[in-house]
Amino acid sequence: MSTPSGVAEGPGGVSPGAGNAPTHAGSEFEDAVLQGLIHGGSASPVPLPGDRLGGLDGRRYEVLGLLGGGGMGQVFRAVDHELWRTVALKFLAAHRGLATPSLLAALREEAQAIARLDHENIVRIHDVSAWNTGTLAQGEEVPLRVPFLVMEFLEGESLQRMLRRERPDLRRTLDLMTDVAAGLAHAHERRLVHRDLKPANVFVLADGRAKLLDFGLARSPAGPALAPEAARAGTPAYMAPEQWRGEPPDARADVWAAGLLLYEMLTGEHPLPRSKAAELRLHIPSSQPMPSVSWRCPGLPEELVRLVASALAKDPAERPANGGELLERLRGLRRLLALDVNSASRSSISGRRLVTLVSCRLAQERGGMERLDPEDCSELEGAFHQGCTRIIHEHEGAMTLAVGAEVLACFGFPVAREGDSERAVRAALRLQEVLPGELAGLGPPGVVVKVGLHTDRVALADASPLLHGTAPPMQGEAPKVASWLAAQAGPDAVLLTEGTHALVRGRIRTRSLGAWAFEGLSGTSWLDVHEALGERPGASRFDRALVVGALSPLVGREKELQRLTTWRADALSGRGVGVLVRGDAGIGKSRLVQELHDREAPGTSTWARCQCGVRGTGSAFHPLIDWFQRFLGFARDDAPERKLARLVERLGVLGVDVELSCPLASFLSLPVPEGSPFLHLSGERQRAAVMKALVEVFRHEDVRRPVVLVVEDLHWADPSTLQFLGVLLERLEGTRLCVLLTARPGVTQVWSEHAALQLLDVEPLPPEATAALVREVAGQRALTPKTVARLVSRTDGVPLFVEELTRVVVEQEAVRGDSGETLSAVPAVLHELLLARLDQLPPRQRSQVQLAATLGREFNYETLRAVSFLREDELEPELERLEEAGLLFRQGQPPCTTYAFRHALIQEAAYQSLLRSTRQRYHGRVVQVLSEQFPEVVEEQPELVAHHATLAGLTRQAAEFWRSAGQLAGAKSAFPEAISHYSRALGQLELLPPSRERDEFDIVLSVELGQALVASKGFGTREVEDAFTRAAALCDPSQCIPTSLFWGLWNIALVRGDGEGMDRLAELFRCQGDEHADLEARVVLHGALNSQAFWRADYTSCRSHGLEVKALLGREGVAEQLAQIRGGRLGHASEQCLHALMYLAVSELVLGHIDTALATQAQAFALAESMSHPYAIATVSVFGAMLALERGDPATMLEVSGRAVGLCVEYGFPLPLVGSICLHGLSLAVLGDAEGGVARVHEGIALMNSLGATLLQGACLTTLARAYLAGGKVDEGLAALSQARVHVEGRVARHPLATLLRVHGQLLLLRGDMGEARECFRRSLAVARDTGARLHELGAAVELARLARHTDEAAEARVLLESLKEVFSGSQALADAWAARALLAEWD
Repeated sequence: MSTPSGVAEGPGGVSPGAGNAPTHAGSEFEDAVLQGLIHGGSASPVPLPGDRLGGLDGRRYEVLGLLGGGGMGQVFRAVDHELWRTVALKFLAAHRGLATPSLLAALREEAQAIARLDHENIVRIHDVSAWNTGTLAQGEEVPLRVPFLVMEFLEGESLQRMLRRERPDLRRTLDLMTDVAAGLAHAHERRLVHRDLKPANVFVLADGRAKLLDFGLARSPAGPALAPEAARAGTPAYMAPEQWRGEPPDARADVWAAGLLLYEMLTGEHPLPRSKAAELRLHIPSSQPMPSVSWRCPGLPEELVRLVASALAKDPAERPANGGELLERLRGLRRLLALDVNSASRSSISGRRLVTLVSCRLAQERGGMERLDPEDCSELEGAFHQGCTRIIHEHEGAMTLAVGAEVLACFGFPVAREGDSERAVRAALRLQEVLPGELAGLGPPGVVVKVGLHTDRVALADASPLLHGTAPPMQGEAPKVASWLAAQAGPDAVLLTEGTHALVRGRIRTRSLGAWAFEGLSGTSWLDVHEALGERPGASRFDRALVVGALSPLVGREKELQRLTTWRADALSGRGVGVLVRGDAGIGKSRLVQELHDREAPGTSTWARCQCGVRGTGSAFHPLIDWFQRFLGFARDDAPERKLARLVERLGVLGVDVELSCPLASFLSLPVPEGSPFLHLSGERQRAAVMKALVEVFRHEDVRRPVVLVVEDLHWADPSTLQFLGVLLERLEGTRLCVLLTARPGVTQVWSEHAALQLLDVEPLPPEATAALVREVAGQRALTPKTVARLVSRTDGVPLFVEELTRVVVEQEAVRGDSGETLSAVPAVLHELLLARLDQLPPRQRSQVQLAATLGREFNYETLRAVSFLREDELEPELERLEEAGLLFRQGQPPCTTYAFRHALIQEAAYQSLLRSTRQRYHGRVVQVLSEQFPEVVEEQPELVAHHATLAGLTRQAAEFWRSAGQLAGAKSAFPEAISHYSRALGQLELLPPSRERDEFDIVLSVELGQALVASKGFGTREVEDAFTRAAALCDPSQCIPTSLFWGLWNIALVRGDGEGMDRLAELFRCQGDEHADLEARVVLHGALNSQAFWRADYTSCRSHGLEVKALLGREGVAEQLAQIRGGRLGHASEQCLHALMYLAVSELVLGHIDTALATQAQAFALAESMSHPYAIATVSVFGAMLALERGDPATMLEVSGRAVGLCVEYGFPLPLVGSICLHGLSLAVLGDAEGGVARVHEGIALMNSLGATLLQGACLTTLARAYLAGGKVDEGLAALSQARVHVEGRVARHPLATLLRVHGQLLLLRGDMGEARECFRRSLAVARDTGARLHELGAAVELARLARHTDEAAEARVLLESLKEVFSGSQALADAWAARALLAEWD
């Protein structure tokens, strides 16, 4: 039964971290020195089950129980409540005499050093923390803090317990010892010595692998000198002679202990099994050799005996120097003893691979196999296994399984090679051809061979010892698919799935067999199946060719380079030029740009290089910020003040206006001086100012020295960078600026047709140029014409593929000494070749490439250094070697050094080769390092940290970081990015288990997403409704709904004309009134009821609620709180306040309070100006046009609505744009351009319909009818009013009704229907009186008076006008007032 253990065993066991030595070797702590060192006093406090500790809030880990204890501390089982996993917590002891602050700091430093170890044969450290015990240490005034490690929780048992139970055989012994040596090698490479290696500190997992535990005594030999007592710390039975002598131990002390482990596993006991500590002290440091292992276990291989003797040499110089050397000797021994089929190290096995699997089955042609005698069956199957093994190995495949009548082979493991899939098919065809003959006569007649091949990506786990050198366990359905396909094959047939067929198409003759149903764990899937018929000589095509290599001479690009040179000359002559270089990945776009650069004399121009990346698509201006920081020479450790001073200094050198330092400081996330006018600009204006400042930097640098701006991989550019490029392209005229953009095909932008932008499409090289490139890459290694021709025919003119494949051929010749004639088929996909390139790296370099790949295609040195498991003096040489290998290239000088993968696909291949668990661990380390060591990155680029947290599976943290990224983008008015970030946050939140806490966070995120959507698209879109509805559905019915959510839901209902929804929300909010007594809630509620009352034509209520808002605004400090209308915490309240003031102004005007209305309008305009936001200006401008319409002032309406249209179009405010377009169109019609005005109003109505803004239907259609009236189009006007009447005669949108009836009468009058016209005017008058709309009442009265001037109703009409004198007397701002006075004067 497996026993759960993190650093402990099952019931009744002891902790491998506890340091228990074998009983036959005596007590570990029998030595007096160690007794004094370890047991010098009472122990520190220990946590109890149920205690919560660690993490940012001190409650991340919950202690479940004690697993074990030892001299260096105690180990507890715990649960990690953040990641919901079981972990082991090891508390480092703080005994009296040891618990000094300096020693505790040293223990923590050592623990952090151990945490740098990341190897499959060492227990992994997840975290390093400290427990605040709350108790005071002796002589201290602050509570004692006990350091502890958070380690992975394992399943299995210690080697100590296993040895008590059984003695492993030779193969098992060497498997375990290889694991131990591999773990030691990893630690020794990082200059850490274990110093306490023993059976209790080797943990054997359930799958047979071994891990090293308890690095509690580990120390760097290069660290501070040890006291003699500390140098002798360890377990006496396993201490090396030099440790007994008090000499500082190094890696060879661990080799000694490893030799003792090997001795015990081979013989079953310690070399000195019954010696006490005093005897050990006398014997081990002496010159007397240790007992030979052959004395206890005769018959062992001599090489193994010599290895044990050298590991136990008394002179350290005679032992293997470190774990790495011991590991190599063990591997050599395994090969000598034929324990390994191949020499691939197990440390390089685990990961994700693209492999081609070959399943070969024996069958009988006429049904099942005839029952055979066991010996006959054994002979047949043995010959079958041998034949398959021989043929698979001939084709460089690996045997994975050979059981009974089936064999499974793998191509692509343990080392990926070019053409693995083609070799697999050739092997399968060879099996089909050869095996039936070889097996004839060994079994019954009619024995046939059936073969199935399947290519897919699989996860390869660490090899189980039971396989001993064959392929490791494969996770995924690929093996089952291959086996199933072989079972379905006909006699002596070879079947391929589409995955394999796509890789060998054109080189293997096949025929399609259609789609077959496969039943797997995930259900039924349909697989396209093909039968392989034989090889097709001479055929070779690439489906994809995307690979990179070292920089080679430019070949075959003379025309493209000439065009670039010409455009560059045009730019230098003062006609700024932009060039978009397009082509497939690997086609040579960057190489062309580099050649243009290299042909310039150094210092001729300033080359500004910007690299877009797939993870930067959501970071506004990401590549530009990165370049500008390098341009200014910022160092990571520079204080913000120093950076700001550097910015101002550089701008002064360039001659740029110092005022532009503020927008550029904001662009770089530096503090902007208080009082700067820039801070009072709206988000959009700040954004525009930033772009203007950037353009000025480029233009001024261009005056000093011509500038070439290079933006690579434009297909990954963020929207803000694309917008800036559009702005820059507009301003190239008259400059020497040359903008070079590279992108993959399919990239289109609105500015792609700009006159200043030239297009350069890069195509594959012709055969002659390809051959020349092959010879250039080969250099001094002369390739035969046949080899060159084969390379030309197989590369299809893709330069980077040509370079990489040629290098492989050259390396092959150097190793094999051949002339390239044996070059295997080139794979049809790049993945095989990229994996082959990575597999050629030493394990440490390959691991470093994989770790770097988690950072992205481009990364800075400081970040890599922080996350790397290597020390700085180890990391730099490795990076240099990777540069030499052509995988990375370096840019800039310290402290601004950055590295980049030479091609994105190398980074992708390295990243994808990691198991998901490893990727998550690496990304988690990046999150931890960025959070702890790079707080400026967390603050300025939270989307980067969110990306890593997402891939690390840190779901809650990822959601928080995505939210921070959304808030930061919203503050910069980068709303597309903000929407994307909030959506990613919600996506992460859905991965968390249901809880009230999750729902509350979901509500916050959904509301913030809704606000970003409103800012970008207005209230009428489905996305906005979905966001706020989602939040509402999650609210607790017993709790108040958040004010911001009420605001969103209310405005959706209002714009949609949902009267019942508004009533329901208003009642709900009123019921919660006592709990919504704050300023925000009161402004939003009164503003909401104000807008509802206005559209219902309840102008008195509208005015009442508007005055409430106006009174709140008049309080001290309130206007300042509501100054940010978009992007701020109270942005929704600011918007509601502004709308309420304008609704108040219109209501006051309609109610006849003319002067008060104009004063309120002026106040609203002043408030909008103080907000410094285009949305605020656009909003009051639309209402200002409404007021001009009510007053009968078309000239003012034209001016104000035109300004509103411009702002709405420029900044993207769809809902205000509806009203501003319609009013602008009406003003045009009234002022004489009836046709143009009508067309304009139709544009507004179309936009309104697309937004679903039902509320505005009646008003917009009435406006259309008035435009038709201005042009004398009676029938069209009446038709528009017929549609409008449907919307205004209800309860929700009655505001336009009185005006609609008046316009109806005017149209009928124009047609000559005086009686019907009079009736319409009377109805308009009645509606106006009913709603208290004195202004509308005046308008209807004027129309009736005009009709009655020459009739017997004139006296009645005059009385009516006289009754309305208080509305228009003294007012010069109303057209109807002028008309009324003129009529009364006429009667007088």
